[in-house]
Amino acid sequence: MPEHCEGFLLLERTDVDGPVQRRRTASYGARSAALTLASLLVLGAACWRFSSADAGHAAAGKESVSLFALPPKLQALIDNIHLPWQHPQPLYQPPFGQPGGMQPGMQPGMQPGMQPGMQPGMQPGMQPAMPQQPGIAAGGSGATVQKPPAQSYDCNTGYHQSGWVSEWSEQQMDFCCQTQQRGCRTPRVMSFYMYRVQSDEDFPMENVNLGDLPGVMWYLHNEIIVSTPRKYNATRLMRFRVTMKTTPESYAQVHQQFGQFTAFDNGQCTVPSCAQIFQRDGYVIGCQNTFSGQGLGNYVSPSSVPCSPPNCKEGTWYSLPGPCPSSQFNVRPEGCNITEPGGQCQFIYGEGGGVTGFEIPPVSGQKDCAFYAKWAGQLYLNELIGLPTVEYGQKVHYERYMQWWQGTGNAEFNVAMDGGICDEEQGVDCTFWNARNDQMACLERMTKIKDMFDAKFPFYPKSDSLGESPPCNAA
Repeated sequence: MPEHCEGFLLLERTDVDGPVQRRRTASYGARSAALTLASLLVLGAACWRFSSADAGHAAAGKESVSLFALPPKLQALIDNIHLPWQHPQPLYQPPFGQPGGMQPGMQPGMQPGMQPGMQPGMQPGMQPAMPQQPGIAAGGSGATVQKPPAQSYDCNTGYHQSGWVSEWSEQQMDFCCQTQQRGCRTPRVMSFYMYRVQSDEDFPMENVNLGDLPGVMWYLHNEIIVSTPRKYNATRLMRFRVTMKTTPESYAQVHQQFGQFTAFDNGQCTVPSCAQIFQRDGYVIGCQNTFSGQGLGNYVSPSSVPCSPPNCKEGTWYSLPGPCPSSQFNVRPEGCNITEPGGQCQFIYGEGGGVTGFEIPPVSGQKDCAFYAKWAGQLYLNELIGLPTVEYGQKVHYERYMQWWQGTGNAEFNVAMDGGICDEEQGVDCTFWNARNDQMACLERMTKIKDMFDAKFPFYPKSDSLGESPPCNAA
């Protein structure tokens, strides 16, 4: 050991261990004792390092040791010395701009000891609470629990298979929408039968007006059979299965499933604001009611019978806007189907990937895909009173009708007599159109027509299976 260290170590032992020096140290103040002890330890460590360095020169290949590096045990001893008069300083000084007292990794607003993602009041190891959603409560295990509704409702009574609801409050609609996806106050798909009276001429069901069965029967009894021959050369009652979904733009305007009714004449919209309506809302199906209370035919929904206006579900007329509604069929300008596409969805028809008449097509509710109309059968008006329609495989309905009324005085319906005029010995039912304003007689006519469609076209859904057609104010 070097000579300059031997005396120091001796002095250190005498000061620390000797009884004389302990008594002398006792008279020192606490400050002097601590300073002396710390100085002795540092000097002793330095001397020990000097001796280690001398030994290291003798060993080849060994690393030199820094003068100020202390042995681990001695360093730990020095670190544990706390002087009573010193004020402890924070171990971490936050950088400029960071609030004082924050620790590395902390975010503004966090308390000491918190970890990122912890909420105030949480203990380490706890999971944060799930975000609260309307109608959802948090369970004790962290899972979400559906809050029980304030009141439950019957979601079957008043629901119609065609997709609309009747006599439901907004609360009932919201409840049934949430629990059974019924009555949602949003654009929704509805699929039902519509009817149209037409001549033998065929054309697409676009830019035309159709009706539900009460509506089209009201039209027949007020416009078609009141004259002989029939008005507009009408020969048949056609049925279509129509699937529709209004656009979000139209629903936002009227908060109903139907838009504004638009009348058409030879394919041209006759409402002055047609272009603006279609541009704003899209080519959605419009709707208006008939007026059974005016003494022009008491045709109302079968579910309403018996009733008295205005407490009846009236017959309904629908408008189906197609391409180029600003022009008549025979004078359409080139390219108008691009600028005025209409609302009929352009689906491929047929089996093997196309849309058939036996399923609900995927109507999207976009401005140019708001409905899809598919033929679903027809009855000739001759069939309603018993006149022939086909002989030897040939259609003869028009000829037989002309022969029946010309020069004979026969008429399907006479307004003054409120009934038909004919010789029943010819096998013709002259009573079918009797009693235009008798609600029960009108109901019997509609029931007979539905039965005839179901018997003649059994492969299509039964008339009543799709439910009643929706009213204009279907929400």
